[in-house]
Amino acid sequence: MTNDPLYYEKEKIIKENCLKQRSELLKKIEQEKNNKTEEQIQYEEEKCLKKLKLVRNEFKTVGNYHMPLIKKQNIDLDKIDLWCYSKTKVNDDENKDKTIHFFTYDWLFEKVYDNPEKVMEKLDQYYCLLSPDFSIFTNMPMALQIESVFKNRWCGAY
Repeated sequence: MTNDPLYYEKEKIIKENCLKQRSELLKKIEQEKNNKTEEQIQYEEEKCLKKLKLVRNEFKTVGNYHMPLIKKQNIDLDKIDLWCYSKTKVNDDENKDKTIHFFTYDWLFEKVYDNPEKVMEKLDQYYCLLSPDFSIFTNMPMALQIESVFKNRWCGAY
């Protein structure tokens, strides 16, 4: 169970987009009179999901660089007890009241951005999550700094 009240709404939007694209694919198939199998249709659906993950445009954006907007959450600040992401584990009943932070090496939490669905299965048990903090260094090329900010915001919006 997730603490994010918008989690299921986000999942619904992603699924609706895929269902819409599946519907369009089915219409296109019918129009072209192709005899695609259910396996081929399933392949197209998986391709659609991968495309949505690649594009990462499912959230409202702001600013010149279209950064995902992180919506304010109602969190009791008195309940915040920080716990590092690298210490999280499945079925962590002892620490389920903790707030997960990402103030550690980027490589330890890169999978949060790469595979958020799977990671959220583990992280849903905790009180709340801070947005990941992908590193930004002044000597990094500007493009990589912008990418790091995007990843931070996208994960926070997720």
